[in-house]
Amino acid sequence: MKRFLSTQSRLCVLLLALIAALLLLVQPLPERYLSVDASTRSYKRGVVTAVTDAADQQRSPYSGRTLGTQNVTVDLGGETVELSNSLSDTHYIRVRVGTRVIVCIDAPANTAPYYNNVLFLQLNDNNMSTAEHKAFMQDAIQKNSSAAWKIAVMHHSLFSVASHAYDDDILARRNELAPVFKDLDIDVVLMGHDHVYVRSYMMDGTTPMTDASLYDNPDYTSITNPTGILYMTANSGSGSKYYTIRNDEFAYARVKNQERVPNFSVVTVSDNEFTITTKRVTDLSNVDSFTIYHYDPADYSAVDNAIEAASGLNPDLYKDFTPVSDAVNAVVRNKLENEQSTVDGYAKAIESAIAGLQFKEADYSAVNAAIAKAKALDPAAYKDFSAVDRAVKAVVPGKSITEQAVVDHYAEDIESAIAGLQPKKNSSKPETQNAGSSKGKGPNTGDSTNVAALCLAIVAVLALLAILLHLRRENGRK
Repeated sequence: MKRFLSTQSRLCVLLLALIAALLLLVQPLPERYLSVDASTRSYKRGVVTAVTDAADQQRSPYSGRTLGTQNVTVDLGGETVELSNSLSDTHYIRVRVGTRVIVCIDAPANTAPYYNNVLFLQLNDNNMSTAEHKAFMQDAIQKNSSAAWKIAVMHHSLFSVASHAYDDDILARRNELAPVFKDLDIDVVLMGHDHVYVRSYMMDGTTPMTDASLYDNPDYTSITNPTGILYMTANSGSGSKYYTIRNDEFAYARVKNQERVPNFSVVTVSDNEFTITTKRVTDLSNVDSFTIYHYDPADYSAVDNAIEAASGLNPDLYKDFTPVSDAVNAVVRNKLENEQSTVDGYAKAIESAIAGLQFKEADYSAVNAAIAKAKALDPAAYKDFSAVDRAVKAVVPGKSITEQAVVDHYAEDIESAIAGLQPKKNSSKPETQNAGSSKGKGPNTGDSTNVAALCLAIVAVLALLAILLHLRRENGRK
């Protein structure tokens, strides 16, 4: 009986163990990963996918399952894509959409999956042939020339700060692959192997680009249209293994982190933006984040048209041309498409300044002089003064300089009407006062010089008559 019970007990224990194992396999995983929807920029929870870590089969205390050593979650257009490092008997990084694996590092051969304008260049860098890797990437890039982003994914870290930083094979890969990545204009290289988090500066080959002016902010957390490459080494995602940061100066490392807390990274990719944010599994707080922006040049056609319109204007015709000049001088070139609204604002400012221009007034000096001349005349002295009156009344004040010819014609009409006046009988031809004439003096009817001449003529005639009379008397006496 004891033996029977012992057998029953063993069966029960075995059955309970089997049930427990099944429950463990089917239990839902806690929500440890975050994905970011690129269109709404809102965070949403995703489920951790268990990945076997052959280097350490212990369970992660954070997920209830053994996780990979390095894990990265990628969101391409709203679909969650997971990058996980460690599977089978070798570390590796993989990218998958749903259940479909699209990148699998340490696969038997290089592959180049293309997804939503992102070209993943998966390198089996256990193969040390740089020439083969270069030829593979060149071919993949040529076949996927429309890719907005080119992301290389490989196991070994070229720019790490932990125990493998000075390994001979790492140095060889760094010196050979980094220049190739530069030549092929790779945007980002995602790596693992050294179980520590490292974000490099943007790298020009093997040279770090440390100049703060190259970045969008003094914190070096984003950059626009870079010429270099970002290298990111992922830390442990399971807590199974951590490597200590070496106490050395690593000029290429912008961010180094080893808290011995499992990390995972969330990547969002759109046509214009690549953001990678690394988080702690424990509380989902951020370890680090970096964004690369790719923007085309802004469209300056409206600005150029507005400037051309302003250039066609004559500043001398306007009361104040300063607002137009200021608006043109305010234009800043080389803006990118993300600042298109600013560029459009330049065009609107110039157009608004042009619309607000006011012409100078026309020169009425000749008209005023002609009107003064007409007012100096006595209309009663002329047969018909109506032509002068009409010419004066036809003057429209306030004309702009653009109608100067019309204003000049007003003066000509008044002068012509004055010249055509005919005086009444017993009146001399109308004369107008000049600048040297006295005010209030009427028309001249003679002067003292003429009177004197007349008197002399009379005296001369009388003298002649006297002489003739005298001669006649003398002849009569004879």
